[in-house]
Amino acid sequence: MEETLTILVADDNIYMADLLAVTIKDDTRFKIIGVAKDGKEEIDLINKLKPKIVISDLKKGATWCGLDIIRELQKSNEETPIFFIISASTYSYYAEMRELNIKYFLNKPCDNNRILEMLDRIYDDLYPKKIMNLSQNREIETDNRNFFNKLLNKLKKRIG
Repeated sequence: MEETLTILVADDNIYMADLLAVTIKDDTRFKIIGVAKDGKEEIDLINKLKPKIVISDLKKGATWCGLDIIRELQKSNEETPIFFIISASTYSYYAEMRELNIKYFLNKPCDNNRILEMLDRIYDDLYPKKIMNLSQNREIETDNRNFFNKLLNKLKKRIG
C-alpha cells in the first residue's frame, strides 16, 4: 500500500502551484493540500494542515525568507516537514540550508521532470522508514521468520 505524501506549496508565483498540480496529477503518492502566498500564511498552513513536504520559494518579499520560516518552525515544531526549496539563487544560501538540514532543492527555472525527480527522491527517502516501522510489528516478524524457515528447509532438502 502506497503512502500519500501531502504537499503545501508556498510561493507567491501562482504558476509554481499550477506547475506542481500538473506534474503530480496522475501520481497517487503526492497530493497538494494547500497553497500559501506569503510567509505568515505559510506558517499558519503548515501548523494547521501538517504537510509532509513544503515546496517553498527561498525569497518571499521584504519581510520573510524561506530560511526564516524554517528556523521559526524548527523552534516550535517537534516534526518539521521536509522542505524542498526552489530558487534562482539557491547556491548562495547553500551553507545555511545545510545547517537547517535542507537536502532537497532545485534552481529556477525548473521543469516538471526535474520537480518529479526530486519528489521521487523525497518519497524514496521516506518510504523505507515506513517499511522499517512495519517490520517492528511482531505479527509481521513472525510471518517473516516462518517464511524464511520454510525456505531454508526446502533448500536443505534440495541440496541434500
